[in-house]
Amino acid sequence: MDQVTASLCDYADAISYELLDDRTHHRAKLILVDSLASALAATRHPSVDIARALALQAQGGAGWGSTVLGTGHRSTPELAVFANCAMMRCLDHNDTYHAQDTGHPSDQIPGILAAAELSGAGGREVLAAMVLAYEIFCRLCDVAVIRGWQSATFTAISSATAVAQVLGLSRRQTANAISLATVSHAALKVFTHGSDGLMWLTYADANAVRQGMFAALLARQGVEGPSRPFEDETGFFERISAGPFELPALGGHEHRYRIHDVLIKKYGTCSHLQTAAEAALDLHARLTPDAAIASIRVVTNARTIFNCARPDRWHPDGQKAAHVSLPYCVAVVLLDGTIGEAQYAADRIRDPEVARLMKRVEVVENLAFSDRYPAESVTRIEVTDEHGRTLTAECAATEGFAQIPTTPEQVNRKFVELTAPVLSTGLQQAALDVLWNLEALEDIGVLFRLLATD
Repeated sequence: MDQVTASLCDYADAISYELLDDRTHHRAKLILVDSLASALAATRHPSVDIARALALQAQGGAGWGSTVLGTGHRSTPELAVFANCAMMRCLDHNDTYHAQDTGHPSDQIPGILAAAELSGAGGREVLAAMVLAYEIFCRLCDVAVIRGWQSATFTAISSATAVAQVLGLSRRQTANAISLATVSHAALKVFTHGSDGLMWLTYADANAVRQGMFAALLARQGVEGPSRPFEDETGFFERISAGPFELPALGGHEHRYRIHDVLIKKYGTCSHLQTAAEAALDLHARLTPDAAIASIRVVTNARTIFNCARPDRWHPDGQKAAHVSLPYCVAVVLLDGTIGEAQYAADRIRDPEVARLMKRVEVVENLAFSDRYPAESVTRIEVTDEHGRTLTAECAATEGFAQIPTTPEQVNRKFVELTAPVLSTGLQQAALDVLWNLEALEDIGVLFRLLATD
């Protein structure tokens, strides 16, 4: 096997629940609470209906089924994880990792949970696999340059490795799972440009996790992949990345596990807009109600501009487009003093009042702010009213950034708020009790049964 594949197998060999410190155990559980809240909030979204309809049409056989989240139905593993991951990603509440590339490591959790159902693994195995999946995905984001490709390319690789660990595959089988996922899946970034392909944002990582699951299942059945998926002359280094790279040292001991460095979102919008939302909320509270806004100047970093302030972002035509629009986020928060699902309703997105204010938004880069990314995502907003009075608010990080960690109390509140439409108060508390004591859970099916909303 090539060096990257060997390094990924080494990661898998070196991570187990018993070898992780208590702080990392706790972080994995906190993220699981956050991620399942994000998924359950999307239970009734039309995009989720599409994915769930596919999964519900299939029937998993004895020992070969995985539960579709929110139901009691066991589908085939790859369709179940596709539907469950689509739920987790749909409303943009789940975590993000900012580095050389950006992505959503929690999207891998449905694959890990499905693998636990298949193999009879318990909560300890799930938590260890989460740390492994985060470690691989985030470190690939750190070192691999894949211009023109989207980070779901990494998701398939890291998911295959984590699923292989939960399924109890041998080192050789794990290497084959990694190879099969690597050579069979790459995601073009084209769907993140413009507005005509943004619906795929819900499904891109879901498809990658589905592919990672399928690769691991194939490897378990004895299918072999190319021995040098990264280093071959037609492999990953040559065709997808900008050149060779080496994976850094695994977390643990003197190195920090990357699961501690992800951004847990305070607001249900794009990760690059968290600080913009915070600054706009500050300004909303200080604006004089009867003074019209004449101009809005947003100063931020290059990455935020690239993702959220391209010309098409001034004309969002739906929920997904609004989620990644800096001018929309600033305008609607200045008007409403909040950012939630009501702000992403079709009638609010099309509201002429919001459109008029968006036209007054100017976005410029500050080179110093760009230099501070990704450790910080600085946004400064300057609002001038019709009387010439200017108010300014600046935010470098919100609660949920690595330097301001989310607390258990905060993530519990988020869970209760997001799941209120689908879970009773009693079920919410029962689910939280299980999640915060996941290491004691021997049957992951218990968790799925608690979260059945249909």
